[in-house]
Amino acid sequence: AEKNGKRVATEDDGIDLSTPMGKILFNLIASFAEGELEAIKARAKSSYNHLVKEGRWRGGRTPYGYRAEKLEAGEGWTLVPDDYGTDTATTLREIVRRLIDGESANSIARWLNEDRSKTPTSADAQRIRNGKPPKGSRWTAANTAKVVRSRNVLGQMEITEEVNLPNGEKGKRSRVVRDAEGNPLQRAVPLISREDWELANKKLDENTSKKTGNRAGGSPLLRVAFCTCGEPLYAAPGHKWPHYRCASRTTHKECPEGSRSISAPWLENAVEEGFLRAVGRVEIVRKVFRPGVDHTRELAEVEAAINELLEERDAGLYSSPAAKEDFRKSYKRMDARREQLQAIPVRPDAWEEIPTGTTYRERWATLTTPQEKGKELRAAGVKVIVHKEKLPPMTAVQLMSPEGHEGMWQHPVGRAQILIPMDFKRRIRNMTAVHSES
Repeated sequence: AEKNGKRVATEDDGIDLSTPMGKILFNLIASFAEGELEAIKARAKSSYNHLVKEGRWRGGRTPYGYRAEKLEAGEGWTLVPDDYGTDTATTLREIVRRLIDGESANSIARWLNEDRSKTPTSADAQRIRNGKPPKGSRWTAANTAKVVRSRNVLGQMEITEEVNLPNGEKGKRSRVVRDAEGNPLQRAVPLISREDWELANKKLDENTSKKTGNRAGGSPLLRVAFCTCGEPLYAAPGHKWPHYRCASRTTHKECPEGSRSISAPWLENAVEEGFLRAVGRVEIVRKVFRPGVDHTRELAEVEAAINELLEERDAGLYSSPAAKEDFRKSYKRMDARREQLQAIPVRPDAWEEIPTGTTYRERWATLTTPQEKGKELRAAGVKVIVHKEKLPPMTAVQLMSPEGHEGMWQHPVGRAQILIPMDFKRRIRNMTAVHSES
């Protein structure tokens, strides 16, 4: 107003901004208004945190796997597992199971899209529960991974807040809501265990980092059999029977080693016989878990909470005097909890191996699909190199120390060089162990 030569005055209160006293009164009123705004924000945040601590649902889109139900006693809503109707809790658990079993997010998304009336997406499930028709939104690898990566499936709560970025601009950041001790607030019953959640996320990370994956209808020697040039062998149909050939053939290039295709039934039988000859008598064990004492995870949670608290302060979320006092109290409690956890000695978990009387050969006989057998061979570290010509007889030293394959021993059959790790017993025991808590 001053720049444009205008005067600002109020009719009721007689405040004239063209006078020094008018400016003072205006600034005082503005300060009171700003303080009231901060108080309103603090009350809203306090109410929000109170609802969360009480396990009540504040509203909005429900996390996948849950539904909102009215509380039996008192007012408000709470989140419960969605185990009927849209049944997204069952779908979520099946997604996690498939991830842990080695399926990719793409493969799981294809399965989910086969019948979306039984496995609706998060948005469609919400519409169905609200009595609206679904829009038929599709599952993708991205939204499949998103529901698994979220801490919502653990019954915890993630929120997105506006923060001040280092460059001075506004931005958004997601964080876990925590209690005064720095622990994640539980607002609902977990849909899966923390261990399964971590394992499923680890599988997602592995699938993201590797470029190859399981193929539908794949062979048992996928990523097991290789050419001498280093390229993998792929199964292909033939006139009389299927065969394996160097991957260079699929790109219409000549194999630098001049490799020849090899009968798939013969190679698969040779690998199976050689593998079982080495590992068939290994006894499967039952591993009994003996829990130790380790607060590393809890300590990490407290450390993360302290870091989040400091980031929130730096982002300007504790600007009012009341908020600053809340910050000091929260930091003091978290720091005390950190010192307490750091003082507790760590005793690692232990597994006791108990023989079961079952051999690995007996277990192998229960595998019925090529994918199952291939998965076992890869987990055991087996590798097969197919040569152009038949391999010559080998000495005991050559069998135990194959050139270029340290830590392996070899079993030559015709043109196939079957390589098995020296520590195959340990690998087989770890791979097939039956785990139990007692």
